[in-house]
Amino acid sequence: MVSKKIEKYILAILSVFLLCACATTNEPTYIFKKPYYTRTNLWYLPKGIILTWNSHKGGIIPLGTKVKIIKVESKELEFETDSGTIFTIRHSRHTSASLSDLFDVYFSEKNPMEQSGEFFDLTKDEQVNVQTATIALGMTKKAVLLAYGYPPKYNGVKDINENLWLYWGPSTNEARINIYFLNNVAYKIERVELGFRGPFGRRSKIHKEELTGIDKENVINEVKLEQNEPVLSEELRNLSELHSSGALTDEEFKKAKEKLLND
Repeated sequence: MVSKKIEKYILAILSVFLLCACATTNEPTYIFKKPYYTRTNLWYLPKGIILTWNSHKGGIIPLGTKVKIIKVESKELEFETDSGTIFTIRHSRHTSASLSDLFDVYFSEKNPMEQSGEFFDLTKDEQVNVQTATIALGMTKKAVLLAYGYPPKYNGVKDINENLWLYWGPSTNEARINIYFLNNVAYKIERVELGFRGPFGRRSKIHKEELTGIDKENVINEVKLEQNEPVLSEELRNLSELHSSGALTDEEFKKAKEKLLND
């Protein structure tokens, strides 16, 4: 009788041990074997804490920083840069995605700052914006991702195919940033300023920037052309480049574009 109790006890201990072992193997242990690079600019708070809801407060770890993963737990991931500084990505209650799910959002095996990397797919203006971690009108989705990271969502990362991205800003003067895209280009940016909290709640102001005139017309027309006439879209893009470089005046560009659309 005693031996059966002991046998059951041993079996119970083995079951717990096996469950723990299975849980451990679920962690992406392969990531410890090779170097990674930050896939976007990353913001960190005091003590090197990075929150998964992508706060834009504190210091910045630049795009393409080489890192080594040193610890992965259910709620925290630690990594170390070449300078020896240790940072901790901490799971936030604002998102239900696991750190394993978000790993590819933060890190890449390929350095985006290498000559063939994503950074060099950008225009010169976009490269400056990425290096200064700023958002501006006319930036493509790829440029915004590299500069500001992935837009957060409660259950993980927002679908980047959507045309409205919401970010948390650095202060009450820029508490939230709404970016509107058309044809993959940021054509409107709203920066939400939080006012004083009163008896009827907190008031806020929205500071808007938006492409206007020919710039906005180019974006809208390019959408229509890409949906209907891919060849015309390429020709319009060439005209836009000539106009941007100064080879065509505003009037010449307008006439050439009208001719292209009406032929």
